[in-house]
Amino acid sequence: MIEFEQRGEFDFRSDEYEQLFAQSSATAFQHPIWLDRVYAQLVAPSGAEPLIVAGRTRADQKLKVVFPLIRRGLGPVATVDYADMGVSDYNAPIVDRSLEPKLGGQPNIVGLLRHAIRPAVVGRLQKMRGDTLESLGLRQILPSDFMGFHSHEVQLHGPYSAWRKDALSKSFVRFLDRKGRALAKMGAVEFKELTDAESIGDVFSALKSFREGRLPDDPLKNERYFNFYRDVAVEGCRSGFARTQLLTCGGKDAAIIFGLSHGGRFHLLLTGFNFPAFRNVSAGKLIMEHSIEAAIDRGETVYDFTIGDEAYKTEFGTQALPMYMAWIGPGPLAVLASAASGALAELKRIKRTRSLKKRT
Repeated sequence: MIEFEQRGEFDFRSDEYEQLFAQSSATAFQHPIWLDRVYAQLVAPSGAEPLIVAGRTRADQKLKVVFPLIRRGLGPVATVDYADMGVSDYNAPIVDRSLEPKLGGQPNIVGLLRHAIRPAVVGRLQKMRGDTLESLGLRQILPSDFMGFHSHEVQLHGPYSAWRKDALSKSFVRFLDRKGRALAKMGAVEFKELTDAESIGDVFSALKSFREGRLPDDPLKNERYFNFYRDVAVEGCRSGFARTQLLTCGGKDAAIIFGLSHGGRFHLLLTGFNFPAFRNVSAGKLIMEHSIEAAIDRGETVYDFTIGDEAYKTEFGTQALPMYMAWIGPGPLAVLASAASGALAELKRIKRTRSLKKRT
């Protein structure tokens, strides 16, 4: 039997949380480094209230479940969401692997969660993968709906040359080869991963400049978010959790990737390339090819382009996986919220599709 408690503070660097995370199927976005810095650097200055719902076994009080949430507003009209702050692509409760298939079957689990988020009436569990909902048994007990966008990932296998032949179209292989030769004519090409704080800091400054004017909603324009990503990159590189990758040509920075490695999966989070100097050689796609090769060399089995339906992702042979939002709340109210959210997502999808058709 699991008992849930509501907490305004939680130590994501504690031994008990690190052990729970290691014994779970949670994603990189529930890693101790990631969540600790999300709450410290993004939640705290935002005015949102930390709301961590922790579940422990009644008999021995061992930590078995954590829902990392935030609350905005007061009383019943408050909103409760996952604490992703716009940076976490996959949200999920952290659940001990021995409990995973049984979580949805815990006695009165919905009532316990509703009680844990009080005084808020409804909680939104946004940006959840379908396999997470299924493996935890939550799809059967919580109303959920498609959010109108997908994540994209491709399975990896070695050697890289075989994967490239199997996963990519012949026309895209020819495109990459042609652009690679063009880049090589401009100077010596080098791909490397950075491991020291000073180099990572310099590259993040370059990444920010590469993206200026090209991404109107770029989080790196916000100092708090820039510091968050840079600090995760610096701390995470020591364990291999975070990877900052650089492609240079003739000694010049050509393209940059920042991502997370966890559970045999590399998550691509931020990318940018030197448009003025390398606009005609598709440096952004070339560094992705190098990054995939590096992931295969490390033995990783999935290259995850994460959320967003940008067209370039399909060129790398990705599979599109729908993202969902689940709801905690009184039955009729949760179902109504789910239906309204699903309708809104569908309207946005139709609008986006029409916009793309007009461009073509």
